[in-house]
Amino acid sequence: MTFLAKSYDERFFSRHPEARQIMELFEFLPSVYFYVKDAEHRYVCVNRPVLTEIFGMNRMEEILGKSDLEIQAPAMAEAYHAEDRQVMNGGNVVPNQVWLVMLAGGGPQWFVSTKTPLKGDKGDVIGLAGVMYRIDTPDEEVERFGEIQPVIKYLEEHYRSDISMEAMARLSGLSTTQFNKRFRDLLRVSPTELILRLRIQEAQRLLVSTSDGVAAIAEATGFCDQSHFTKRFKRVTDMTPLRYRKCFR
Repeated sequence: MTFLAKSYDERFFSRHPEARQIMELFEFLPSVYFYVKDAEHRYVCVNRPVLTEIFGMNRMEEILGKSDLEIQAPAMAEAYHAEDRQVMNGGNVVPNQVWLVMLAGGGPQWFVSTKTPLKGDKGDVIGLAGVMYRIDTPDEEVERFGEIQPVIKYLEEHYRSDISMEAMARLSGLSTTQFNKRFRDLLRVSPTELILRLRIQEAQRLLVSTSDGVAAIAEATGFCDQSHFTKRFKRVTDMTPLRYRKCFR
């Protein structure tokens, strides 16, 4: 069964027919996460790992023609679109970028992502193709994260607790200034923003998978109180916690 979209794919791939066979190949590579977007950031096709593991969908029609703004948290969607624009406006490959992605089954996963522009017959950019693979092993983590790998590992395990910038810098063996720059250059977020993202992602999982109250989830994910949690959650997801639970449970 092909996962190329029907209505969108006929219109899109008529402008880029030579890419169709390559794209169909990625349907059968289970360790690779592959997708295509048009120039308006709308998904034209994805392979099964993207469809089921990242988006939690079963049918191609569920994602066909939608952009990240319709299916992702606003902050993440805009970050993805900003990189999409870099690829399409510049017409160049953006290789080996590290992203933290929330899987549909719950829990964050680090990926390495490469995006390349797709061009039509006249040389105009008509969209992009993206390929991702998981960072799964300790060796891969060290290779990608370098000096900040111990910090990332620590934050993944202790994001509920507070940790100072100075303490994180000591874990990395860098000065505070060097650490902060290295962290932002590699992950495109500050350490504080990563901690917030990890907390929110765990809260999303708990809202969908448990019946715990909002106050209990706020405490379990490291927020000082329910009000603070609700404000931060809404800023990231554009929904209140209860609205999120109602939509995705």
